[in-house]
Amino acid sequence: MSNMKILSERFYLNLSENGFQKFERELHSLIESMENKPDPDLSEIRLTSSLYEFNERLQILKQNLKSYVSESTSNKRVGDFLSHLYDYNDNDKYLDSL
Repeated sequence: MSNMKILSERFYLNLSENGFQKFERELHSLIESMENKPDPDLSEIRLTSSLYEFNERLQILKQNLKSYVSESTSNKRVGDFLSHLYDYNDNDKYLDSL
């Protein structure tokens, strides 16, 4: 597996951990409180807009990482023999990865 795929998988796993889920809950709470504020000033409107954009891009990032990681995992299972030979030093490691 290439270094980029490994890093992507680790990053995706970090986004799926409990600590990050707490971050997402706090983000949603902040968005909700900003939405419910009566007569927000201009800076609060800008902040709310930025929070929406950030949340949307975060969800897109998570979905794209999930797709990328699942594709690389399925490619690893199916994979072609030559790429695995280059990825691993000996055939025993290749056979263990199947």
